[in-house]
Amino acid sequence: MRQTWRWFGPKDLCSIDDITQVGAVGVVSALHHVPNGVVWTPEEIAKRYKEIATRKDGTPSGLTWDVVESLPVSEDIKKQKGNWREHIANYKISMRNLAESGMEVICYNFMPVLDWTRTDLRWTVPNGGSCMRFDVNDFAAFDIYILKRPGAAADYTNAIADEAGRRVAAMSEDEKKTLGRNVTMGLPGSTESMSLEDVQAHLDEYGAISRDQLQKHFVQFLEEVVPEAEKLGLRLCCHPDDPPFALLGLPRVMSTEADYKFILDAVDSPSNGMTLCSGSLGARPDNDLPGMMERFRAKGALLAPAQCEARQ
Repeated sequence: MRQTWRWFGPKDLCSIDDITQVGAVGVVSALHHVPNGVVWTPEEIAKRYKEIATRKDGTPSGLTWDVVESLPVSEDIKKQKGNWREHIANYKISMRNLAESGMEVICYNFMPVLDWTRTDLRWTVPNGGSCMRFDVNDFAAFDIYILKRPGAAADYTNAIADEAGRRVAAMSEDEKKTLGRNVTMGLPGSTESMSLEDVQAHLDEYGAISRDQLQKHFVQFLEEVVPEAEKLGLRLCCHPDDPPFALLGLPRVMSTEADYKFILDAVDSPSNGMTLCSGSLGARPDNDLPGMMERFRAKGALLAPAQCEARQ
C-alpha cells in the first residue's frame, strides 16, 4: 500500500511542496488542460512527471506519478457521434504514450455530460477546512428552477421538489449563478466547463440514448481499448458514477455491483478493472461495499482504490 495524493496540476491550490509535507510518496494526476479527445503527447506527459518530481525551489520532491486519474472518455465516444472514432484512436495513442513513460494504471469514467457533480465546491466543515459537497435539494433547485429542464420536477419526490422551491426562493441572483457554476464546473485544472446552454444541448442529444444503449456504447469502447491495454501492460479501472444515481434524466451505467459485473463480464480481461471509490458507491445504501470487494476479488477483478481529496 502506497500513500498517494490527488494533484490537479500547476493550477491546483495544493502544491507539490504541500504534498511532500503530508507524508505522501506518490501522486495521482492527469493532464486536465488537454481537451477531451485530444492525444496526450510524450512531451506533455514528461512535463507532468517533472512537475511532480520537483519542488518550488527546484530540488527533488521524491514524489512519483503513480496513477492517471483520469484519461477522459469524450462525450462523442459516449454518444457515438461526431468524431468518436477519431477520439478512440487518440485514446489508444495516449495509452501507448503513457505506457512508454512507465505508467501502469489508468482510471477513467463513463458518466454522461456532468462527470462528477457537486453543489458546493468549498463547503466549510467543523474543523475549519473545506470540502466538496452534493446536496440533492440544492441540485433539484438547479435542475427545476435554474436549468429549467422540462419535466424535471417529476424526477424528485414531492418533499425534495418542495424544499428545492423554498431554497431557490431564498437565493439571491448571485447565489443562483454560483450554484449553476458549481454544478457545471469541470475538475480543478480543467479547461472544460459548460454553460447552461451547453448542458441543455447535451441533454437534447442524450434524449435518444437509453440506458441500455449507453451501456452498449461502453462495452464497444472497452472492446476497442482493453486489448490495446493488455498489449501495453496497462490496467484500466472505471470509476463509479458520482453520485451513483440518475441526474438530469440522464442514463447512468456504473452505479451498482450489477453494473460493474455486467461490464467486467462483457470484456473479461485482467486489464479491465474497477476503481473502488467507497465515497461514491457508499452513497447508495444498497451497495454492499465489503461484499463487492470480496466477490470481485474472488473473480480476479482489479480493484484500484480511489483518491480522497481533503483540502484546507
